[in-house]
Amino acid sequence: MINHNEQEVAVDGLPTKGDKSMLPTTISSILELSELEWMQGSLDTRVTGVSIDTRTLQAGDLFVAFAGEKVDGHQYLDQARHLGASGAIVTNPEQVRQSPVAWSDFPILVTANPIHAIRQLAIRERNQFQGPVFAVTGSNGKTTTKEMMFAAYSPSVTCLATRGNLNNELGLPLTILQRTDTHGAMVLEMGMRARGQISDLCEIARPTAGMITNIGHSHLETLGSQQNIALAKGELLEHLSDRYAALIKEDPWLWKLGQRGGAKILWCSLQDGSAHAYFQNIEQHPRYIRGTVEILGHVSDFYLPSPGLHNAQNALLVLAIGVSEGYSLDSMVEGLKTYSAQEGRLHIIETKRGQTILDDCYNASPLSMKASLDVLVQVAGNRPKVAILGDMFELGDYAVTGHKEVGDYAVALGVQVMSVGSLAKYISGQYRVSGKPVVHFDSVEGMLHDLPNLIPDEATVLVKASRGMHLETIVRALVEQR
Repeated sequence: MINHNEQEVAVDGLPTKGDKSMLPTTISSILELSELEWMQGSLDTRVTGVSIDTRTLQAGDLFVAFAGEKVDGHQYLDQARHLGASGAIVTNPEQVRQSPVAWSDFPILVTANPIHAIRQLAIRERNQFQGPVFAVTGSNGKTTTKEMMFAAYSPSVTCLATRGNLNNELGLPLTILQRTDTHGAMVLEMGMRARGQISDLCEIARPTAGMITNIGHSHLETLGSQQNIALAKGELLEHLSDRYAALIKEDPWLWKLGQRGGAKILWCSLQDGSAHAYFQNIEQHPRYIRGTVEILGHVSDFYLPSPGLHNAQNALLVLAIGVSEGYSLDSMVEGLKTYSAQEGRLHIIETKRGQTILDDCYNASPLSMKASLDVLVQVAGNRPKVAILGDMFELGDYAVTGHKEVGDYAVALGVQVMSVGSLAKYISGQYRVSGKPVVHFDSVEGMLHDLPNLIPDEATVLVKASRGMHLETIVRALVEQR
């Protein structure tokens, strides 16, 4: 049986088997770290890792049993024990006592707050680490930039990097707890939904350098304004006192944050020669970007196997912070050549019908929608350009305006749009205003029914929406067409 061990804080991309933590400690030592109570088992038992799911649990891991709404991790304690867990942290000791399974030799610790227990373990682990810790946040492009960091820095150092979307108050400490003695640097993605959360993650990670990719409109629904979004992201800079942070010079909100003091700012620009990091020239191609980059007096040829000026900006942030930490610019540029876009993040797929799919359906905001539409035009060239665009969530009062802005942008680019969803109708509505033809569906299921007849062969197709729209089903349908 597999334990999906749900918890209140959802995470994806959990580490796979084969990783070993740097933890080596004992049950006795763990009891000193957090608000834990000993229930049973040997205090001398050795602990070498932490797991919240038996799909990833390894021998020696301490299993943390979360009680989710649908699945209760306490039901999998015996499975964890058989897999070689060193013990377990539970929140319901009575459930353990009433179990018909004999666990008298299995160490059990009790807590009312398992996330806090994991946090305390991660703080200790971070305190033992002497290498650089890079933090990346921003409204859009966090995961892409994190993957670029991993590729760029890997020739110089073995990096531990956030996997999947493990970027919250549970995911970040779990990432830190995957450190091994081979890791010389950490690359940690930081997400947030409200003020104070980036600061809280920084208290755990204690970053030595970082970057904010941009300030967009994501989370307007909870934060209310771009100013509040900027202040929330800017908490990173407050934790980088006298340390380096890379920011895009042309972003007006980042420019304001950079004037507030604290971190040493490395200004990055695609073309401004007065910036600390900039491109002397840049060439866009359908599948790559190349040019010459200069960072703090270091100059190197540049090649990124991914299209889009926004990706060039992300790469510039990565290179600037790397140079500040003493990594060779030439080495990082070589490392970036190994970068590959993940599924759902401008991942390019060729179909058997001759279509080119830009799978960018992991998430969306007005800022990222426009950037992806630019890439669509660049990649398509003279071929038909089709954008399948769905709802963008968490925009609050800006929702209607944001969707209309995307519609206007797509009209100006001459892209054929097929919209899906209750908010995306405002994208297609701009086509009707302009007198151009457009196709709209209320649901993904309705679009799937008519999809085979809608898109011509040889077309280049962008698929993008917020994750909750599940447009990956559209991508699969396009790929599977004969």
